[in-house]
Amino acid sequence: MIPNRPAPSRLRAHLLTPIAIALAVAAPTATLAAGPALRSAGELEFGDGGTLFVGDGYASRVVAFETGEAGAADPTAWKPAFARSIDRTIAALVGADPFDVAINDMAVHPTTGDVYLSAHVGLSADPLALLVRHRQGTDTLELVDHETLGRDELVLPDPYDFDDTLQYGQSIRTLTITDLTWHDGELFVAGVSDREFASTLRRARFPFDADDVGIASIEIYHGAHDRQETRAPIVTSVVHEIDGEPHLIAAYTCTPLVTIPLDALRDGEHVIGNTIAELG
Repeated sequence: MIPNRPAPSRLRAHLLTPIAIALAVAAPTATLAAGPALRSAGELEFGDGGTLFVGDGYASRVVAFETGEAGAADPTAWKPAFARSIDRTIAALVGADPFDVAINDMAVHPTTGDVYLSAHVGLSADPLALLVRHRQGTDTLELVDHETLGRDELVLPDPYDFDDTLQYGQSIRTLTITDLTWHDGELFVAGVSDREFASTLRRARFPFDADDVGIASIEIYHGAHDRQETRAPIVTSVVHEIDGEPHLIAAYTCTPLVTIPLDALRDGEHVIGNTIAELG
């Protein structure tokens, strides 16, 4: 927690009035989510038909929102999105201090070109989680009232407790979801879990079915450390065909680049990725 700043619980109460005022002025059509709101807003990924997947790692779940925006994409008609001091703009939307705003991820709607951002207000285990949208062809940001959108969720089992920390004090719970990748009707969810091998990769078809989720543990050779690694999670990945077979090409923080065949990612499997490069 940053010294001399209000704790998120106090910050949340403090923001109630400013939020209403800011939205009335800056984004009349958006309201802050109510009810079972996101506990956190981390990794973002778009699926088919305008479905926005949001990693809510603090609640150990992925939430899928139906944006209701679909249609044929025409990226050649999209205009560049320019925005200055995004953290200050988001802070103004909710009446917060810009130093309390953390922008976590960005994704572009595949058919509208709208830019979506995930953000936190308050840097602790209890932040105010926000989704923010930059409408294509405009120069303004607005809050997304995600509680009005159709939704589905996938609960991820075996998360770490918030009290479990890394070397420098970061809660391991914040790494529950580190990457979301959409491919051919499936969502691949990378992160860590409180299992024998922490690095975990889940694959689930959408709409979600809790009884049909593959959970595999991932092991790689980490060249910079000259050892096998089972704790560090995948940070970003794409699916690409190698010799006609789909593979996950995944990168890690300390820069190994590995390939993992999708066929190997079955429930209960311990998968050893093929390290093909060190980028650091």
